[in-house]
Amino acid sequence: MKRISELGLVGIGAAFLLGSMSAHASILISVPSEAALAGSTGNSFDVTLTNTGPATVAIAGFRFQLLTTNTDITFTGGSFSTVAPYIFAGVSFDQDFSFTLDTLSSGQELDASDVSDVLSANVGAGSTVALGSVLFDMSANAAPGPAPVTLLAYPHISLADGAGNNVEFIGSDGTITITPASSLPEPASAWLIAGGLALFGGRLRTRRG
Repeated sequence: MKRISELGLVGIGAAFLLGSMSAHASILISVPSEAALAGSTGNSFDVTLTNTGPATVAIAGFRFQLLTTNTDITFTGGSFSTVAPYIFAGVSFDQDFSFTLDTLSSGQELDASDVSDVLSANVGAGSTVALGSVLFDMSANAAPGPAPVTLLAYPHISLADGAGNNVEFIGSDGTITITPASSLPEPASAWLIAGGLALFGGRLRTRRG
């Protein structure tokens, strides 16, 4: 099983026993603020990790869990295809053994995790990497407005170094802003309409002349 193998790799069981998130932690895990059209599918956003400190930080494993209370949003899975560089690109245990990034995706909740297969990956000072891309769909009847996306607290989110020690961090929640589907015609349709009107106007001028 994926979880059992990962726990044996880096001793993540000990690392997941996170107690507090200190205010001076140099690691920031963020969910962005995104916009999505009602009725759209295949939307995505990166959950990112930023090292705001002055020194390189080694990360061997992570787990994060997201929740939204808006039932018009459906999380459909997690992906390694991220906009920011994936933290374990080329050294991902999940990818090496064809596991999915997400271990739970049940509508309004998504749980994801991975570990490095070379003990740890270094995140340089000032660098931002992705912990994964979260995929989601929008209901066609979704009401416009902001929908909070929350990073759940321990034990649903955690970081570990290569020795199995917890890595302190600060979490930042995000928002999906739902926008109504546009009622304007598609560009191709707009050109056809404009062309038809121009042709009609030309015929009127010809008749009057």
